[in-house]
Amino acid sequence: MLFRFKYIIIMMLISASIHNATGSPSEAGYQFLLLNVSAGPLGMGEAYVAVSHDANACLYNPAGLTELKIAGAALSYKNAFNLMNATVLHATGAVAVSSKFAFGFDFQFNKLGARYCTSESGYMTDQKNLTGNYAVGISAARKLNQYLAFGVTARFIRSELNLSHKDYTSRNMNFDFALMLRRLFSGATIAGRNPEYSEILPLIRHRLPPGLSIGLCITNMGPAISYSGSLMKDPQPQTFRLGCAFTVFDTDALGLIAALDAEKLLAGRDDSGNPIAFYKALGSAWTDRSFIYELREMTYHLGIEATLFYFSAFRFGLIYDEIGRYKTFTFGLGLGSETVRINVAFLPGTLDSDYAPRDMEWYVSFSSAF
Repeated sequence: MLFRFKYIIIMMLISASIHNATGSPSEAGYQFLLLNVSAGPLGMGEAYVAVSHDANACLYNPAGLTELKIAGAALSYKNAFNLMNATVLHATGAVAVSSKFAFGFDFQFNKLGARYCTSESGYMTDQKNLTGNYAVGISAARKLNQYLAFGVTARFIRSELNLSHKDYTSRNMNFDFALMLRRLFSGATIAGRNPEYSEILPLIRHRLPPGLSIGLCITNMGPAISYSGSLMKDPQPQTFRLGCAFTVFDTDALGLIAALDAEKLLAGRDDSGNPIAFYKALGSAWTDRSFIYELREMTYHLGIEATLFYFSAFRFGLIYDEIGRYKTFTFGLGLGSETVRINVAFLPGTLDSDYAPRDMEWYVSFSSAF
């Protein structure tokens, strides 16, 4: 259900603040925080919580920043999604202060172009919705030992909405908390490198550590959202993400990673329609229905990345959302060394749904990690 929530409702409204302004109920606000356009993770079906080892970790799992040796950066831009004129820009950067500490930042921006409304009879009115959403995050990560690391992100948010020629503004903040376990069962990874390349490999190589990685990240924990001129409040799109990734091969010729993530929205309202406090939703979101239904309600992400000779990466993914009826394959390609790479991703469309704004969409991004 979460994937449909992210990629259908988001692309229809971009911000749930529209519900705030009109007084209609919504499940969560600031939905743009759930929309990612980075081609690298998208090519792997967004199975990236345990894979995160570059600047994209700021958005998926800040604990992964501890794998950077020097620094990293990523830039993603997407304009004109299907069915609407929307612009999304993501920029991230990170630097390793020492072998145990790393800091990063992320900047997110999206803007929905003019949306002219029509009456039930089909006549166009002069009513329009213009949204501008901004978020700036500061991340810090620390490696506790060779296996365990944790990370936190503090994010400052500003959202603007123009509805029926009236302006609404919201300012807020939230936090992410993340854990990462690395190098479990590292002996199971098939490894083999030519010692003659030992000097040049650090310049072109930045792969996931060998063995099994397990990542956990709870994002967007913060106070309820309110807009100026509106009495209604919405919960933030708090999300639970749990993932595992395994490095199957790590040789000069081939690097192969397989990853699986599970994702669940932890936002809700009480019987009076008021947002549940984020710290209470951590537990209540798992108990309002049967445990089996809660598992079915989660969105599952499966991803594979094969790196050949350090200069190309081929990605394949599957996104499976049973309750939201969204199931799609994803494809990705990375060109360049493992430290500096241009990434492309393609989402061909849903397998069992007639409507999805991201059908037949291409994504391009740049990433680097040293």
